[in-house]
Amino acid sequence: MIKIQIPATSANLGAGFDALGLALTYYNYIEMEECDKIDITAADGLDIPTDERNLIYISAKDLFAVCGKKLEGLKLIQTSNIPMARGLGSSSACIIAGLVGANKMLGDPLTKDDLVDLAAQIEGHPDNTAPALLGGIVTAVFDERKVHWVKQEVFTKLKFVAIIPDFELKTE
Repeated sequence: MIKIQIPATSANLGAGFDALGLALTYYNYIEMEECDKIDITAADGLDIPTDERNLIYISAKDLFAVCGKKLEGLKLIQTSNIPMARGLGSSSACIIAGLVGANKMLGDPLTKDDLVDLAAQIEGHPDNTAPALLGGIVTAVFDERKVHWVKQEVFTKLKFVAIIPDFELKTE
């Protein structure tokens, strides 16, 4: 069983709309392994898709397809500390979890750059996916195929506070 920790992110920092994001120390935890059926559960009792609509499963399946393999099934246990639809990159965390887990299951055939590119293709932009994978503050631009990125470390004396609304705030 592969265990993955993926951080929440904050994006669109300052003038960096769809280009500048930051990884936070607030995490989702995923356990996953290949199996012969889709077996998805939420360890925390959260209402998540438990079928082929699950974003972690979709991302893992996409990576398998890119590598010329077929994903027959996936056992997935999800602990979601990142609140959904609240501006902290929960969908990006799911995309990165699926890609990182699938890549590990296949023996790491894709590079970190490949994963950054594939995540942006799935999400549509790299502002949350790049820092969820790379950590730190990431400036990234996406030309619809390739992400060009630069990572900066966060100044250690900075502290961030997340204000999480009690209502959904979907990207669209």
